[in-house]
Amino acid sequence: MKRLGAPAFLLCAVLLSLLLCVSAFASLSLSQGTSADFARSVLLNFAANVPPCLLVFFADYKIILKLKPLAARLGGAKAMMLEWLAATAVICAACAVLTFAVKQFIRADLPFTVLPTALCNTIIVLFIELHLYYKSQLETERRLAESEKQKALWQFEALKNQVNPHFLFNCLNVLSSLAYTDADKANRFAKELAKVYRYLLSTSERRTVSL
Repeated sequence: MKRLGAPAFLLCAVLLSLLLCVSAFASLSLSQGTSADFARSVLLNFAANVPPCLLVFFADYKIILKLKPLAARLGGAKAMMLEWLAATAVICAACAVLTFAVKQFIRADLPFTVLPTALCNTIIVLFIELHLYYKSQLETERRLAESEKQKALWQFEALKNQVNPHFLFNCLNVLSSLAYTDADKANRFAKELAKVYRYLLSTSERRTVSL
């Protein structure tokens, strides 16, 4: 499942929608039947439709992923329409070819009509589009958060680069004044300034320091 890139919950949603569709059709066709007949019909039809539904699901998923770079240039509803049309056309064509091949070589009939196939494919494409849109939104939010983080770090570095020259300039002015008035204070001030800059160099890569 992970190898195909399709999450399990998305597949479960597709199978659940298939079960609901099968139940709806069974309730219409067996309106006079018993509950046992209804349950048997639902289970049999659901089991028979699971394999083709899975094939359609994975085919749609791959088709939509392939078309995403092209559809991204169109944007919005046009992109979704292009992906839906392409997936529906491919699936219907594949079902038609399979039905014809089975009829010609195996001499058996496969129930294939365009409308139910297109309807089933539309539901599957809708689930896939919702999933991919959700993933896209999460990725956008992650990128925005990363961008804000980088912006904050850049502002912090810019602020440090602004503060350090001013701090050094002021300290040199004080040291220059002390050199003329009090040589001992100037000596102590120079040593303390050296300690401060030594501390700044040793802690410049840390995010936090103790007070």
